[in-house]
Amino acid sequence: MNRSIFISYRRNDTDYASSAIYDRLAAHFGRDQVFRDVDDIQPGVDFAQAITHAVRRSSIFLVLIGDKWLSRRDAAGARRIDHPRDWIRLEIETAFAQGIAVIPVLVGNAWMPSPNDLPASLHRLSQLNAVELRTGRDFSGNIERLIQAIEHLLGSPERRGPALPRYIRSEPSLQHVVPAKAAPTTEHPAGSVFISYRREGGAETARLLRYELLARGWSAFLDVEDLKAGKFDEMLLAEVASAENFLLILSPGALANCVYNEDWLRKEIQRAIETKRNIVPVLKENASRPDKEQLPDEIDPLKRFNCIDYSHVYYDATIERLFSFLKPSEA
Repeated sequence: MNRSIFISYRRNDTDYASSAIYDRLAAHFGRDQVFRDVDDIQPGVDFAQAITHAVRRSSIFLVLIGDKWLSRRDAAGARRIDHPRDWIRLEIETAFAQGIAVIPVLVGNAWMPSPNDLPASLHRLSQLNAVELRTGRDFSGNIERLIQAIEHLLGSPERRGPALPRYIRSEPSLQHVVPAKAAPTTEHPAGSVFISYRREGGAETARLLRYELLARGWSAFLDVEDLKAGKFDEMLLAEVASAENFLLILSPGALANCVYNEDWLRKEIQRAIETKRNIVPVLKENASRPDKEQLPDEIDPLKRFNCIDYSHVYYDATIERLFSFLKPSEA
């Protein structure tokens, strides 16, 4: 099946944003309509062929541009974008050659590159309308407007946005307007959150909520992103005890294996209960509430905590409710 939307990004530049965008687009258009390399290329598959094939089969090509998109350099000190075999450059060149609709997406405080910043083969990129995705409270709304723009280009019969939504830069003179300010950064985070989840059914939501937390100035711990080298079990449980909030993502069947003593989700929940963390369960669609489950005595107190119902349709309301449940830092 053709993938309608291809997401192009540099891992050390817009990794978190690409994850958040992928999750929202996959929820809205369907997972089989969105391509992001780390989520869609299976082990053993030729990376180069898979990427090229995916670009050619796409209708919409999103180029995520962050602060370091242009400045990333190789081992020799040369800009990656200047190398003919740079993968981001090859992806964009392929999209141009195939006549695919290309949408630059400016993340954070990134600027639209000028022609002088780009190799000759990418000069067209600087002339395209760009969508701004600034961090902070408007981030979710910006993604919603991006969805509307994509729907218009795809010719969605259900929701057609304007041909050029107001948030898209359509004139060269707008290229140098000071962008909207990102969420203020302070020396101390607004609060700390440990995100607990089952990888099967909960990983995408965990990454998306982590980005929302980071964008609003919170400290958010996600094991696959933040756990450093060392003893996995000791470090992970120490992180649970040190965070003020324990965000538990309950996907369908997430609590089933908690009957086993060595189950890691059970261990995390138990440590959060023992250390009296502020526990906030987030209930995904079709997941069972804790009070409907037969839980071991050690984590049975989980049944007393109010759940937040996670909704893609009412995503903004879900996020606002989530933040109302979190305990901010006392520092």
